[in-house]
Formats: sequence, structure tokens, C-alpha cells
Amino acid sequence: MNQNTDFEKAKETFILGLNSLEKKDFQNAENYFRESLKYLPDRVSTLTNLSSALRQQNKFTEAHQSALQSIQLDPQNLEGWMVIPPQVN
Repeated sequence: MNQNTDFEKAKETFILGLNSLEKKDFQNAENYFRESLKYLPDRVSTLTNLSSALRQQNKFTEAHQSALQSIQLDPQNLEGWMVIPPQVN
């Protein structure tokens, strides 16, 4: 696939994910962010927002993993640090 096409598809699904987060439709937000990551797997903002959507669904282990991945890519990602669940069982 073309790099520009991948970026555009990632951007489109990322925006749909953000819209779903705003509507508190966390399952759809999760799905859109996961789809976006298929095109750009190392996108910090997508990983951070995925973590937030997962946390809202009480999927704490997955939320923690996504947040950690975003922080590994960008240690200065304050949003990533903020969405890490306080306790992972």
C-alpha cells in the first residue's frame, strides 16, 4: 500500500475514533483506533487515545499496555502517563 494512502486511512479512522470518544461510544472508539493502528502502528496519539477508550471500558490491562507502548515511543507523552490505570491486576 502507498504511504500517503496509509496515512490518509489512518487519519480518517483516527478522527472517527476521536468523534466516538466525544460521544462516549468507547467500543467504537476502540475499534476505530485499532483500525488506524493497522496503517500507522507507531502513532503515539492513536495509542494514547486507544488506551483512554480501553480504560473507559475497564479493560485496564490492555489500556496499560497501549499507554506503555505510547510512552516507549515518546517518553515525554504526558497524556500517555495520565491514562495509565492506577492498578493492573
